[in-house]
Amino acid sequence: MTNAKRNIGIDWLRIISTMMIIALHLNLYGDLLGIKPILSKNYIAIWTVEVICYCAVNCYGLISGYVNFEKEWKIKRIINLYLQVIFYSIFFALIFKFLFPNMVSNKEIIASCFPVFFERYWYFTAYFALYFMIPYLNKLIHAMNQKEYQKLIAIFIIVFSIIPTMRTSDLFKTGYGYSPLWLMILYLIGAYMKKYPPKIKKSYKMITLIASIGLVLSSKLIFDFLGLKNTFWRKESQFLLQYSSPFILIIAIILLDLFSKIKRKENKIIYFFSKVSFAVYLIHNNPVIVKNFPYDWYKNRIEESLLFYIIYIVVATIMIYLICSIIEYIRAKGFEIIEKFWNKIKPTIKAEPKKENDQKKIKLTKLFEQ
Repeated sequence: MTNAKRNIGIDWLRIISTMMIIALHLNLYGDLLGIKPILSKNYIAIWTVEVICYCAVNCYGLISGYVNFEKEWKIKRIINLYLQVIFYSIFFALIFKFLFPNMVSNKEIIASCFPVFFERYWYFTAYFALYFMIPYLNKLIHAMNQKEYQKLIAIFIIVFSIIPTMRTSDLFKTGYGYSPLWLMILYLIGAYMKKYPPKIKKSYKMITLIASIGLVLSSKLIFDFLGLKNTFWRKESQFLLQYSSPFILIIAIILLDLFSKIKRKENKIIYFFSKVSFAVYLIHNNPVIVKNFPYDWYKNRIEESLLFYIIYIVVATIMIYLICSIIEYIRAKGFEIIEKFWNKIKPTIKAEPKKENDQKKIKLTKLFEQ
């Protein structure tokens, strides 16, 4: 059963964000971002998808603050996530090692056993660090009034988003958003949106959303056009397309606000696909799979046909989500059966040593009576 207080809009955002991450990875691992000729209709379509989907990781960071700042912090949560990461990390490494021994080295097997230490999944590594800061971030959130909270967020955005973007460099070492520091900033913004829900007209939000996407995309294409004559512009063409970019942040904030206000009845199907979204990320982005799966199979076909790309990105994204969801469902059910079996035999295991101890005590008493 789903939680009575569960926000179905957040579940929808989790699902859509995960699908956007899959689309980003299909573009990246399929080597589609460098498709030629530059500024062709196919090139523009691919980068349009890229820009629209780029906010997905920020959405996840915002959601973590939105849903967690009022929850009781429990070490069990991060342990369960860590065990899930280890399972998929080791599972696929061993499967590939068994089926294709030359594809997986012994070093990769070792790295798979320590996914955080070897940063097998950058987002989970960053979130792992963030999780231990959450209790103190929550205390800070509850201690501040609204004006103080607004000032803190404004400082973070100016220092870690606006200034580095204007400078076109990772000036204050947030890793362009690939870091626990950036996730911490997103956590604080997400928590603020839950504590003080924005009261902005939906029409204004939609205009800002479309304008932000349009600005990021147009800047990319304009710099690409200038880069045809001078490679300097080509190198700087993605300066607005970073997780820490203020416009990518704005897009994510608007999406969180829009989805959090969806008022619908609970839906078991939506709840299921939201629940497995983290596993979908772990499976499809497993380092061993990414390294060995031929994502660029359709690159030549995509270069020739825009329609093929549109069909490919939609169908492949949905299929990957569904297949990974089925794998996670089987894993969860398997562990559920093991847990039930263990709970059944655990009392008998505990009882047997007790019987042996009782028998020993009886023998000793008889010995002393003699």
